[in-house]
Amino acid sequence: MATDPTTSHSTSVGTSIPTEIDASLINEVRESAIGMRLVDARPLNGAGALSFPRLSVTVSASAITSGTAEADAQSLTTLTTAVATATPAVKAAHVLQSMLSIATSAVNWMQAVPQIIGRALADIIDVDILALCAGFSNTVGSTGVDASFSNLRAALLKLRTVAKGEAGAGVFVLHPQQCDDVDAEVQSGTGAGLATVMSRADLLNWFGGEAGEGVLGSYRGSFMNVPVLQSTNVPDANGTSDHGGALLIPGSALGMAIGWAPTVSMADQGVNLKVAKSWQGTVCYGVVEKSDSRGVSIITDHA
Repeated sequence: MATDPTTSHSTSVGTSIPTEIDASLINEVRESAIGMRLVDARPLNGAGALSFPRLSVTVSASAITSGTAEADAQSLTTLTTAVATATPAVKAAHVLQSMLSIATSAVNWMQAVPQIIGRALADIIDVDILALCAGFSNTVGSTGVDASFSNLRAALLKLRTVAKGEAGAGVFVLHPQQCDDVDAEVQSGTGAGLATVMSRADLLNWFGGEAGEGVLGSYRGSFMNVPVLQSTNVPDANGTSDHGGALLIPGSALGMAIGWAPTVSMADQGVNLKVAKSWQGTVCYGVVEKSDSRGVSIITDHA
């Protein structure tokens, strides 16, 4: 297949991978994928998978009292290791269009197609990353019950309990339905603990700034000084009964192995006896829960 010029790089096994990244594709990934800002993303560098090792940090301290032999007061703890492995896979999007359509259309195909492909790649990256939000073993909320002020407050308390000193760096990642449920409760002023909240900007600044401000335009505001991001890619939980949002620590809770970044290339299909051009967009990555204690799932009603 004859292809238009593109740049490339070689992997450890000598395979050439296209690395031409159209500016419009970059824009789509930046604007559409909030998940990329949440993960500890690392290049594979020729490895088949990427491991995120960690030690168990559950250690107890014992008091040594007068008259007690130090050896008798010691409680030995054996540290254990755990490894979360992110295995990459290729995700691809393809477009084929006739030269007649390209030549006679009012649409600028050279500009529009990379945007369309970029949006598709950004969306699947986001779906895969945010799918991990519902999987933390620490959870708050109830199936079939709307998201509430109390749920978010409980998530903050639980993260402080399990993540300790890192909890202050947490970010809420919620489905818009979850945000709207809390918003409805706050506006009614009838939820538990709301009486003193409405007048305190440091506790609740739900709408943030002007529309589109903040991270990728997905910034909803802050809750108790913790940023709130919303995305329709936040996964379902319990089948389709609930939404599975989360409060998590970016860079600590989730890991990502990147084989190559989103790329796009164009090919002339004349060699295949087609009067057409085609575009191919690809990305290679794998995602994994890196540390279970760095996130709290928020499971609340779907509607």
